[in-house]
Formats: sequence, C-alpha cells, structure tokens
Amino acid sequence: KRETWVSVRCDGKLRFEGRAAAGARQEWPAGREYLLRASIPDDLTVTLDDREVRLDPSLQDADGNYRIAR
Repeated sequence: KRETWVSVRCDGKLRFEGRAAAGARQEWPAGREYLLRASIPDDLTVTLDDREVRLDPSLQDADGNYRIAR
C-alpha cells in the first residue's frame, strides 16, 4: 500500500530485507513457513496461495516476526 521496510525469511533463509516500494509486488517460494517483519505491517498486503493473510498480532513470535505457515 505504502513504502515500508520489510524482512522476509523463507524456511529459515533470509530472502529479502529492505524498503519495499508502494505498489511493488514480490514473490518468495517456501516449503514450510515464512517469517515476515515490517516497520508498518498495515502498509502491506500479504497473499499466500491466492488468499490474503491478515497480519494479526496472534501470528507474531516473541521477536516481532509474523510466522506464516503453509
């Protein structure tokens, strides 16, 4: 939605860390899970297997990462 800082780990491997531009689309394959961290999570739209994933606080781990399982 708006430019924000994002970090994405796929199955434990860092795949992206940096500023994501507004309107930019990025795809990352993973077999098991994603760990996503964003400076402003509400600025992101996350889609997994053609369904939108709401970045709800219940998905956050102790480090502030959103843990999204496949």
